[in-house]
Amino acid sequence: MLVVGTAIIAIVLIPLSFATDITLIYVYSFICGMGFSFMSTALSTIVTDLVPDESLAEGLGYFGLSSTLSQAIGPTMALW
Repeated sequence: MLVVGTAIIAIVLIPLSFATDITLIYVYSFICGMGFSFMSTALSTIVTDLVPDESLAEGLGYFGLSSTLSQAIGPTMALW
């Protein structure tokens, strides 16, 4: 699912960057969001499998924090 999600996003971002019609932008953004949901679900499963059971809560906390911070800080840094 991680590879599928990454492939969907990579394939859709190319025509999305050249789209001029608002309908196409909505459609491409929807498909890109589906790819992102595949990736986030797969990454959560991978983290759950890799983190040891005794520190699972801490590992998932760090994973959630890093995911949230990257989405909050990334666009801000891109505009700077």
